[in-house]
Amino acid sequence: MGCDCTSYFPKGTKPADVAEFLLLLGFKRGKKGPFSGKLGTPFYYYKDDDYRHITGLYIELYWDKEDKDQLKLWTRTTIWRSKFDSDLHNNTIKQLRKRFGGYFESDYGRNRYFPFDGPVREKAEAGAYRAFSLFYSNVQRVDHFIGFANLLDNDKYKIHNIEIFDSHNPKILSANILIPFIVSAIEDYFRSLYIALLRYSPVRQKIIQNAKLQSAEITAIDRGELTVPEAVAKWMNFQDMSKINTAFKELNAKYDIHGLLKRPYGRRKESFWDVLNRLIAQRHALIHRAELQTDYQPQKLKSDLRLAEKAIWRVYSELIKLHGWVPADRWDF
Repeated sequence: MGCDCTSYFPKGTKPADVAEFLLLLGFKRGKKGPFSGKLGTPFYYYKDDDYRHITGLYIELYWDKEDKDQLKLWTRTTIWRSKFDSDLHNNTIKQLRKRFGGYFESDYGRNRYFPFDGPVREKAEAGAYRAFSLFYSNVQRVDHFIGFANLLDNDKYKIHNIEIFDSHNPKILSANILIPFIVSAIEDYFRSLYIALLRYSPVRQKIIQNAKLQSAEITAIDRGELTVPEAVAKWMNFQDMSKINTAFKELNAKYDIHGLLKRPYGRRKESFWDVLNRLIAQRHALIHRAELQTDYQPQKLKSDLRLAEKAIWRVYSELIKLHGWVPADRWDF
């Protein structure tokens, strides 16, 4: 699902002129691949401008042979676009029509621009939103894998609860090897969130000074390959919950990850904090010592995935309340 628009250029319009104009507008030429360039030449626009853009804008410029060799340009954003993505979309089709003439057909009709009635987020708020949305996307990937591989189907590769048999059961192996991916998603969430918060933090200068960046990071910053907050976070350990807690409390004493995740959840004895620590320990045992937990079944994986999702959602929800940000719902992602 997304927001689609097709621009129709007057006869005699040269594709090279349109392509040149797109480059002047800040677009970059893309590469053709399995999911890009199916119609013609792909272009894209994405800029990390205070986290304003979520999807950016995707374009394909092509000749429609079935429409009397009509030169067309297809533009698209997804339903998860930000206001700034929507504004970029509208301005692009407006400038193309102004420069070359012709007309466009959007989802709302001929020469009708896209309205936007969603929340407006930028800076740290948008960065935190992006961090959670990327984490949620990774959670969905695991869900899709579980379904695709029929891991919950008890009729296939029956689990016997006997170690010598279950150690070779592909369902047990699949459940185990998905743990490193889940932990990587958790790690990426905390790293991305930390970078976004540090970027706009009032104690940013103090933390950067204490980081003592090395020459390799400084060179990468000078080349535009890294931002300063990214360089600070590069060598930080986001696979250690205690170190994560310390790092966030240095940003703001109210960012108490430990206290937040230690709060009870229903009648469970195991807190979210303990769940994440358990998953991290399980990941390390598998990666470093090839230790397979033969009693770790797909049902347990599914349960742990939901708990990890709820743990990260609790962190994000607390930040929303703490800063008075626009409320978000997990079903928005």
